[in-house]
Amino acid sequence: MKQQKAVRINEAASTHLDMIRAVAALEVMAGHLRNLLFVRPESILHRSKWITLGYALTTFSHQAVIVFFVLSGFFIASSVMGKIIDNSWSWRHYLIARLSRLYLVLIPSLLLCVFWDRLGMIVSHFSPDYTKSSPLLVGTGSVLDRTSVSVFLGNLFFLQSARFPVFGSATPLWSLSYEFWYYMMFPILLLIISVNTGQTYRVGYLALIAAIAWLVGPQILLYLLIWLCGAAAAYILGWQLRYKFTVSSRMMALSTVALLGALGLSRVCSMRSEIGADLIASIAFATWILILAHASARPPSAIYAKYARGLAGFSYTLYLVHFPFILFLRTGLLHGHPWQPSARHLMFGLLVSVAVIAYAYAVASITEAKTAAVRAFIVSRMAPDSKRRTALVE
Repeated sequence: MKQQKAVRINEAASTHLDMIRAVAALEVMAGHLRNLLFVRPESILHRSKWITLGYALTTFSHQAVIVFFVLSGFFIASSVMGKIIDNSWSWRHYLIARLSRLYLVLIPSLLLCVFWDRLGMIVSHFSPDYTKSSPLLVGTGSVLDRTSVSVFLGNLFFLQSARFPVFGSATPLWSLSYEFWYYMMFPILLLIISVNTGQTYRVGYLALIAAIAWLVGPQILLYLLIWLCGAAAAYILGWQLRYKFTVSSRMMALSTVALLGALGLSRVCSMRSEIGADLIASIAFATWILILAHASARPPSAIYAKYARGLAGFSYTLYLVHFPFILFLRTGLLHGHPWQPSARHLMFGLLVSVAVIAYAYAVASITEAKTAAVRAFIVSRMAPDSKRRTALVE
């Protein structure tokens, strides 16, 4: 097996993927905001084509999470494969990189969830939003039922969706456990098949992957297929980049239309088979990434690049912290009566969106934005002196 270096895509493709990450986080937030603040589609009193379009565009929250999974698989695999193949793999560096990235936002998001949920219960006099099970929440049980110390610790150690429910109203946390265990499983699987792994270690890794499979259960294991679509794109791209060819702008436009069509199809098909629909979306998106990587490398405009990097820079925080905050606002704004999508209420919804984004940005400025600094500090304390300057690839 020939050595394969870590995949490096051009600046234009990287910027576009940043924008995709940002848009996916905003889509999840918008979908939750619509579900929490506005009436369901069948309850709209005065429907227009624009309202119908708006409701349609905010129903892709699940597909946005699938996009996150594929992007995660693509970037993690890009950094892991080359290191394992050339025998420069380090669990220490990998775990520092991954855990600093995850925990720097996860711990504050859990604490903020405690704050907003408790405040919401007090202000609303324990309204049904907090004391009764709701389809707006992931899993069974009410917010109040899921605020115990054991559930908090289960979420802290990425066991939600496997052994524990999602903590409180932190609904988006369901997917974080998937991500974490994929981060762990992918290097183990590669090390099992690597020629550089000794027999004793290989047996140990087989036992470890079996233990993880038992711990996380069949649903998380099944969705590893989605994550691996991104990893497969990284592997294929590693070989494709050896050959110089450029995709035309027309082909790029056609592939984008095809991707949007696949996302729409997956949304419709999800009613029949969720995993089948999600595979449609993930394969289409992974293919689009491959085409994007060979598109024109002309740098994007400075304004577009600035907003893509800026929005992507706090997308993880926005994803984790928005739901408890919106639920708290719901108890104070709606009084049990969701809004009709009138001009006045749509303006209120826009103002709430701005407030949520500003809140997430403020949280990210003291958490997610400090990831590199925290990681460097940990390395300086844990790694040998000769390796303190080793770059940790996200």
